[in-house]
Amino acid sequence: MNKLINHYVLVKITTKNYNKLITKLNNLNIKIYNISYNSEFIIIKISYNSYLKIKKSLFYYDIELLSDLGIFNLKNKLKLFHIFLIAILVGLALLFFLTNVILNVNVVHSNKYIRHIVTNALEEKGIKRFTLKKSYDEITKIKEEILKMYPQDLEWLEIEVVGMTYQVKIEQRIITKEKKNPSSCHLIATNNAIVTKIIPVKGVPLVGVNTAVKKDDILISGEITFNEEVKNNVCASGKVYGEVWYTVNVNLPLNYTNKKYTGKKRFNIGYEYKKNRGVIFRNRLDSYETKSKKLFTIFGISIYLNTDYELTISKKKYTEQEAIKKSLELAKEKLSLQIADNERILSQKVLKKTVNNSKMEVVVFSSVEKLISKSVKYDANALKNKENSDAS
Repeated sequence: MNKLINHYVLVKITTKNYNKLITKLNNLNIKIYNISYNSEFIIIKISYNSYLKIKKSLFYYDIELLSDLGIFNLKNKLKLFHIFLIAILVGLALLFFLTNVILNVNVVHSNKYIRHIVTNALEEKGIKRFTLKKSYDEITKIKEEILKMYPQDLEWLEIEVVGMTYQVKIEQRIITKEKKNPSSCHLIATNNAIVTKIIPVKGVPLVGVNTAVKKDDILISGEITFNEEVKNNVCASGKVYGEVWYTVNVNLPLNYTNKKYTGKKRFNIGYEYKKNRGVIFRNRLDSYETKSKKLFTIFGISIYLNTDYELTISKKKYTEQEAIKKSLELAKEKLSLQIADNERILSQKVLKKTVNNSKMEVVVFSSVEKLISKSVKYDANALKNKENSDAS
């Protein structure tokens, strides 16, 4: 049937001498059905057999087959669509059947004994690999039965279906004696600082806001006094915050790579087998970053949905002001790793900056408001005996 259908193609030939090239085509008896000119090349419509002929005879020219025409172009597109359609249908079929199958049971707990007894109990109840998913009511009943089996070991049990995996979370029952707080303690300073905030709960505050304190100074005393006489001893509690100072060294390369997203993205199907990763369809983006979401795992092969985000990459260099601003940001990030959520950076200042071999070295001075109090136990009876001894 193909012999009865004319197979035409568009061919691009790079040349600056049109007349010479056309003369050679005529000498080869090449019939040209259409032609368009460019300063660097021509595009001609010829038969596919003529394309093969000039490809062989005019091999010293840069000849490129741009596309098939007519029914052959449609045939190629249908072939690609056919492959894509089969891949989609196979994927949907696998997804449909495998969403009802459990391929993994993940028991989460740090205690090996707890993991062991729960795993065995789950298998006895039919919670294991390569089985059909159970209903919500069945899972609820199984949880209650396992908790009754180990009342001294298990406090709480949760079985969650995540894709084709049972995620089993456990809380171990631990019977502990109530921990008694020490009867007598002070809150003392952990750093040299300027006090910024005091939140007393129990005890007597000995400092105020804007007071300069040194490390180990008593901030809130456990001694309750009246007329300069200790009437009672308690465990002081509360929180004292203070301004503490840090210096952070930052080394910043002045030359950097700038990434800018274009807004274009493509979806792809990825897979992983024995730590080897690949994709089903070839990516047509020049530069991109990929984010993957795991769909399911079957027979050791993990299937992912990839989203590829197109970006442009360019080389740039910081100005001095940009480098200082970036150094302050990096210093803030370093400090943020050392302080708690309820602590904060008050101010930053550049103490010193030097440029060496396309790198800026910056010393940043920072003041931070942080918790500066900690509890320290003291022996009230020993202090009382010492005072009586001194008095005698």
